[in-house]
Amino acid sequence: MDLIPRQQKKGNPLQDSGLKSRGILISDKGSRFAFLFNKWILVSFAALAFGLIVFGGLKGYDFFLQRSIQNLEQEIKNAQSQQDTEMIQKVTELDKSINTVKDLLKNHIFSSNFFKKLEQLTLPQVQWISSTLDAQEGTADLRGKAASYSYLAKQIVSFQDAKFEINVSNIALKKDGVEFLAHIKFDPAILQNQE
Repeated sequence: MDLIPRQQKKGNPLQDSGLKSRGILISDKGSRFAFLFNKWILVSFAALAFGLIVFGGLKGYDFFLQRSIQNLEQEIKNAQSQQDTEMIQKVTELDKSINTVKDLLKNHIFSSNFFKKLEQLTLPQVQWISSTLDAQEGTADLRGKAASYSYLAKQIVSFQDAKFEINVSNIALKKDGVEFLAHIKFDPAILQNQE
């Protein structure tokens, strides 16, 4: 039993279906692949092939970029781990140095603070000839000269008003004034802070 009636077997089934009239089929009856040479079909296949080539190229480029990103991320992690340990070590050393400097400054004695205070408390009619300072004990031995006994008395009051203990000895009257020795006791804390 035949599925296709005999009448249709004798004729060209493609020709009878209207493909030739639509431009899909070329009239060359001997070639089975003649329909591939139709210009629209060729353009379609060329576009498909071009699209597949571009797609494959983009996929390959994407693979290359992903591999490069992974390599760069690994290099960054390695550099950060090295840098972190180096940075931590530098910060630790810097912190130790800062603490050492803080301790030094806290315990540093600024003897100039005593001389600034001495300058503020000294009357214009009194001058100091020599001085010896003991910063640990908070004492100073000064040899000075006052214009008169009254200025020496005023100088003693000036020191007492500033909470300095003063003992005056070896007072001697000279041609140009009164020479004396002064032993001053003060709070050593004034030497600790820089003013």
